[in-house]
Amino acid sequence: MRLIALLTLLFGVHSLASAQTRAVDFPLDSATHLVTYSGVVPRPGAPKAELYALAKRWFTAVFSIPNGESVSFNEAAGTLEGTQHRYYNNTIGGSAVPQTSILWYTVRAAVKDGQYSYSISQFRLAKYPGNPTPYLPAGPIEAFILAHPANHFLRDLTDQQRQHVEAAVENFLLNFNGNMKRKP
Repeated sequence: MRLIALLTLLFGVHSLASAQTRAVDFPLDSATHLVTYSGVVPRPGAPKAELYALAKRWFTAVFSIPNGESVSFNEAAGTLEGTQHRYYNNTIGGSAVPQTSILWYTVRAAVKDGQYSYSISQFRLAKYPGNPTPYLPAGPIEAFILAHPANHFLRDLTDQQRQHVEAAVENFLLNFNGNMKRKP
């Protein structure tokens, strides 16, 4: 009987420990160890100049310099880079007042004849001064979203930040890839 109880206890502890070290489904760059989404999209027959014009039009329309975002273009190299942010509301423990956080990230694109590539990385959190989220750190997001806290409230907040990262990436890919299919 004691053996069964001991095995049950050990199995429970092992399950709990393995649940907290489960694999994370975010793509990590092997060199930087940062969450990085990247891809190469073929556009057979599309010249570099056409793809660059499409990408530049999109970057110019999407990035808002007055809001602290930045954008840079290098037509000769066929590269574009921008830093963008999104505001997100977080709910903490059923709080009636949503807490706001700001997710910043960097988008890079490069074009060649017949293809373009993109990279989304350097995700970082910033406190929203008017209504900051308690317990939410500022800075690179990897330390926060790759953690598996035991505390219920922090776990919910971590899951919300994961969803915010995924939503930002999905939004970028939907809009950018849709734009790159158009004619300049």
